[in-house]
Amino acid sequence: MQPSAAIAIVGLAARLPGAPDVAGFWQTLLGDAAAIAEVPPSRWDWRAHYAPPGGAANTAYSTVGGFIDDVDAFDLRHFGIAPREAEAMDPMQRLFLQSAWTALEDAGIAPRSLSGRRVGVFAGVGNAEYTSLMRAAHCDNDAYRATGMALTLVANRLSYVLNLRGPSQVVDTACSGSLVAVHRAIEQLRLGQCELALAGGISLMLSPELHVAFSQAGMLSSSGRCRPFDAEADGYVRGEGAGVVVLKRLDDALRDGDFIHACILASAENHGGRAHSLTAPSFKGQAEVVAAAWQAAGPAVRHLSHVETHGTGTPLGDPIEIAGLNEALRQCRAADPDRTPAGDIRLGALKSRIGHLEAAAGIAGLIKTVLALRHGLIPGHPAFVRANPQLELSGSPLRIVDRPQAWGEGPRVAGVSSFGFGGVNAHVVLQAQPVPVWPAGADEAEVVLLSARDADTLRARAAQLFDYLYPHVQPRVLLALQQASGALDFDAQWPALGVDADTMTRAAQSAAQRLGIDPARLDLRDCMCWGEVAAALSEALPAAVSDRLHARASLSRAALAPTLPALASSLFLGRDLQSHRLAIAAQDFGGLALQLAAWLCGAPAPLAVAAQSAKDSGGERPLPDWRSAAGLADWLRAELAFPSLSEKLSARYAAGCLARVPLPTLPFRRDRVWFRAAEPVAPRPTADVPPADVPPALMPPALMPHDIDVLLGTWTGFLGSRPVCLPSLLPWPGHVATRGAVSFIDVAWAAASPHLRRVMPTLADGGLRYRGVADDGAQTLLRVEHIDAGSGPRAGVEPAQVFALDTVAPSSHDPRALWMHWTVAVVRALQAMFRDASAAPLLPYRALRVSWSEVPAAGPRRLLLTVDAASGRVGVRGEIDGRTVLQIDGLELRQARWLAQASQPEAEVLS
Repeated sequence: MQPSAAIAIVGLAARLPGAPDVAGFWQTLLGDAAAIAEVPPSRWDWRAHYAPPGGAANTAYSTVGGFIDDVDAFDLRHFGIAPREAEAMDPMQRLFLQSAWTALEDAGIAPRSLSGRRVGVFAGVGNAEYTSLMRAAHCDNDAYRATGMALTLVANRLSYVLNLRGPSQVVDTACSGSLVAVHRAIEQLRLGQCELALAGGISLMLSPELHVAFSQAGMLSSSGRCRPFDAEADGYVRGEGAGVVVLKRLDDALRDGDFIHACILASAENHGGRAHSLTAPSFKGQAEVVAAAWQAAGPAVRHLSHVETHGTGTPLGDPIEIAGLNEALRQCRAADPDRTPAGDIRLGALKSRIGHLEAAAGIAGLIKTVLALRHGLIPGHPAFVRANPQLELSGSPLRIVDRPQAWGEGPRVAGVSSFGFGGVNAHVVLQAQPVPVWPAGADEAEVVLLSARDADTLRARAAQLFDYLYPHVQPRVLLALQQASGALDFDAQWPALGVDADTMTRAAQSAAQRLGIDPARLDLRDCMCWGEVAAALSEALPAAVSDRLHARASLSRAALAPTLPALASSLFLGRDLQSHRLAIAAQDFGGLALQLAAWLCGAPAPLAVAAQSAKDSGGERPLPDWRSAAGLADWLRAELAFPSLSEKLSARYAAGCLARVPLPTLPFRRDRVWFRAAEPVAPRPTADVPPADVPPALMPPALMPHDIDVLLGTWTGFLGSRPVCLPSLLPWPGHVATRGAVSFIDVAWAAASPHLRRVMPTLADGGLRYRGVADDGAQTLLRVEHIDAGSGPRAGVEPAQVFALDTVAPSSHDPRALWMHWTVAVVRALQAMFRDASAAPLLPYRALRVSWSEVPAAGPRRLLLTVDAASGRVGVRGEIDGRTVLQIDGLELRQARWLAQASQPEAEVLS
């Protein structure tokens, strides 16, 4: 393979089960557990469709899947899309748009800089279930429905938003769609039809329709586990997700100084022709497409030692795939032994971990293989126990990877297969690329520039850059440790700093006291630098909670060891310059981290300069003196707001030709965007639910307006002063047509305006809404998607780590006072456990489920809080005399900065 024909992967993005980003995906691959779970109630009620295998028509025996979080989250303001249009857009369009933006920023390419250029978009897609849900909900069939439901818009909308002028197409070849999309992007790059391409795929499970159909066909695992190549394999588990890669010709990527995640040597696509049935795999077709790609890869394929298989875990498909690989080896040996893998080939099977992502399966396998090549480690196959005796493994070089294996010495080359159930097959051959070595720069300061469209996003950008520098360290911890130790270098080991154990321990204990941490809780035995001490201190504090989607760097700073000039250059060249700006003059990573920490905590940060863009030129100023960080900061104070900033920094960073560094990408807002049903749907009947023994006088007036001034009384006592607006509400059981147990499914909160006068509970669309009413309009404060009458708190095992908060009784038995007392008690407990004293209050943002066993006649006596380590979501349980009355599952929090503002907060996308 000539270098000019090779294709570089320069950017990655992934949203996959158990993995909100690429970094999380690698962590999932190294774990022992599969990211498979019960179908969440926010998707559908699997119990309503369940029957054992062989059951009645229109039923499904599979109750599990690989699901992603925040399928309904979309930052429509970032993309300039109106709320009504966004609601009509299939979530596949929204998630692919955000994933493509993430992949471009991972590549160090400012997305808006591609406007007008020949950039191609290729998206593998499949099932469009959002439209059927809208039809069932009798949504208005307005002008946005046509574009919202069109699958071609998954690719075409991205081309439109970024003004991309290359090919733009969707590929629907079922399970192979996303890898076929990559192959077609490669072909267009080689033909010169585009200079850069975004390729990938997306698949979502929004309705039970295909779960039922595939269960009826017997394709799905009855055990709920996908076990590729195992003797106990009984079918696959469905999954969902999105993935995008940014592709360039290798010569162009080397010229432009791109970071190259991996190199694609060859790819191939075919159809298997006629098989035993329409959906049966073709042994010959699979062998031919693999052999074609291997032969096209050239002599480098002799080093191929890993194949990420299609590996569905079906008794029919697994033996055929193994036979196809053996046949591909025979064909290659016969055609050209020098273009044939020469050693053992270890087989991976991603579906055992995250399920079968159908149209997105190929891109998930490709990204997994890219990460394995980069890290030099082939992840194991945790579900594998004993090989299926039907597999042709005897005398074959094929080996199933049951545990993680190091790649070994020599070139790392791998293949990825993806086969569609309609017969379209694809295979790609990849080769690892070396990590760039960034030369040490001159002893000068650098400008680390961040920008965003608004102040909140700028703060989120700063927080994620701090986390990139020192993962698992909280900014206030770094400041406290620096004040206690005088440390300025948090990376250097103790011998280089001349720090002994006693000095380290005294400084750590002093910092702990400043932070309110019991020094006896610290374990510092393995700490070898100040950064590790800061991480140990942070571990003793409640974890920080973010109201943004995860956007970590695909590769950590520790994995790549970039220099500060490379980081500064990548941020300047690889991000669009927007109106809210933060620039830090720094001479090393420690200084950068301290300035970021100080700015985030509201402490003095003399080398950090914030400004909003100005339209005038700002006049002529001399170029900065790069030798002094203080002098550079003074220059930034005079220059940061003006358009001339780009030109003056370009003179330094655009001419440097430093290799790009994968850095944290845009942290999108978690605005909830979903369709609205046109016709109200009544809550589920409750005739079979015995009413609770609650006096009618204690029932809040259902569906009647509540004066906000009255509701604020309880909040004033908690906050110490009257808040500018109503901070929060819990969905109250007295507002539905039952006095017994009730669960509110899929709950979302929005910030209230100071101008609201009343709160109006409304039952609509099968759910509950709390509308805030003002003289000049109204807004939704809380939205419940579904009411499950008769279903209360679920019994469960007591968590190992529980935070308990004793609460006082409410001062009044008025129903509204009880409602607010429960709400304030929950918020008070959240502050006690999670809030940094220097930060804004933390309020509920979203919850999977809020369940009540009854309409309470008293306030809570005890609240128990737990945190899910994997997702960061909070669980809350409220008790009265040892009985669980309230249970909140999957609670997400956000900082309520608007409570300190007198102005109206930005409108929320809930109404």
